[in-house]
Amino acid sequence: MLKPKAAQASPTEAHVSPQAAARAAGIHDRFPVKLAGGKGFGGSVSGTATEFTEDAIRVETASKPPKGARLTVSFPAPASMTLIYAGIDCSFTAELVSVRDTGSKTGRYEVILKWTAPLSDLVESAVTARRKRWGVVLFAFLAFLLWQRRGTLDEFWYDPLLTFYVVTIGSYFFSRFFFALFHEAPPLGAYEPTLSIVISVRNDREAIGQSIASCLAADYPAEKREVIVVDDGSDDGTGEELVALKRKIPGLGVFSIPPSGKRFAMAKGIQEAKGEIVVVVDSDTLLERMALRHIVCGFEDRTLGAVAGFTSVTNADKNLLTRMQDVRYLVSYDLMKAPESVFGAVTCCPGCLSAYRREYLMDILEPWLAQTFM
Repeated sequence: MLKPKAAQASPTEAHVSPQAAARAAGIHDRFPVKLAGGKGFGGSVSGTATEFTEDAIRVETASKPPKGARLTVSFPAPASMTLIYAGIDCSFTAELVSVRDTGSKTGRYEVILKWTAPLSDLVESAVTARRKRWGVVLFAFLAFLLWQRRGTLDEFWYDPLLTFYVVTIGSYFFSRFFFALFHEAPPLGAYEPTLSIVISVRNDREAIGQSIASCLAADYPAEKREVIVVDDGSDDGTGEELVALKRKIPGLGVFSIPPSGKRFAMAKGIQEAKGEIVVVVDSDTLLERMALRHIVCGFEDRTLGAVAGFTSVTNADKNLLTRMQDVRYLVSYDLMKAPESVFGAVTCCPGCLSAYRREYLMDILEPWLAQTFM
């Protein structure tokens, strides 16, 4: 819960739900914001955000807005708010609930505003809106190309098989853009099943600590979450690193198996897991702050067995190869899995981030380990 820092400040504070207050600690980060709207506010004013939670934001500004006003808060999302979509333009409505004169000679004010919806939902709505805008543009572009090539159908009988193939593949690709527009992530709710996060690792000493830290820092009740790491016969010091981390982190589950392959390491983690939902991540995966809460949303439906998470490349700007990988991930999730999700038929869940109902996994674990086709 955000509240004025000084003891003499106004008792008015951002009112948050007990559930949110229990789970959401304030994140301190500074980034530019613009406040607009509100009667008597004089148009808009620039400021600097200094702290935010799921329910509120603290801003330093040079103008004093009227108490009770409903303002629009605009800003580029910082990495501390959304690692994958850092920089996306956000414009959210918020209610002004506290104003304090900081006593600065420059006339600065500390302003606390309450979001009209959970921040993660607002960010998701901004991401969805951007996806739809780009989807419409790409859909229109492809439609134009198809219209330009409509004369190809007149030449169908020159090579029916090839023409049929081109039209079929083109229509399939075209349909991905269309159906992706209808994908919507489940709304963030109060559902909190117990979780077991399983990380399989082999020779990844440099990254495993950061991956474990992100799993523990993600917003989810500690008493309902466990982290299990299975070392698949590493020989680069990863085992020793895990032993050191286990001493520092109470409750961290660390297991080691002879070099057997990722599948067997994952199976060991699943067998040791106690949570209702098993979340599988790679040893170099970094979870976003709200990743765990979002990935369990759909499991309120008891018929759901698995959820594919969305992943992106954190170092996409490093070189051409990382940019290509980032585009590949974008195509995989936004143009492949999103349309499949519309029909409830996602064909593959990624090893870097996916979640499964454990009771379903236990039914197929042995046949999965024995399969030889891939």
